[in-house]
Amino acid sequence: MSEDRLVLKDRLVLESKLVLEERLISEDRLMSEDRLVLEDKLVLEERLISEDKLALEDKLVSEDKLVSEDKLVLDDRLM
Repeated sequence: MSEDRLVLKDRLVLESKLVLEERLISEDRLMSEDRLVLEDKLVLEERLISEDKLALEDKLVSEDKLVSEDKLVLDDRLM
């Protein structure tokens, strides 16, 4: 009877370890998936920042052209 109890106890311990290992594997998968999602978000945000930066640079160039044209018009009027 004592051996049966030990075998049963060993079996329960092994099953508990298995359950814990499965949980850890699941948590690792979730953490990996979360990491991938965060990396994707970071890439998207960097892309948006780059697009915003390009748009602002284009706007600045356009405004510089307008200022140059206005300056030419004023120079022509002064002459």
